Amino acid sequence: MSEGGPTRTRKEKFTVRNPFNASIIGTIPNLGTVETVQAINAAEKALAEWKARTGKGRGANLEMKHLRMSGNFTPMS
Repeated sequence: MSEGGPTRTRKEKFTVRNPFNASIIGTIPNLGTVETVQAINAAEKALAEWKARTGKGRGANLEMKHLRMSGNFTPMS
């Protein structure tokens, strides 16, 4: 998980299905209240940090993530 997210994991999982055709979208851990609150708090913190950036800063951040995910990122040395 990302920094500040849920810290516990559970072996129990449940299947998430597409409501249109019942196809399986994926499986996720069946977490409880503590993990849910941790995830909400982490999301609120991340949103506040994101909103504090300028539009230019958010754009640069998204571009960097895109480059890394597409394999086109070359770190500067």
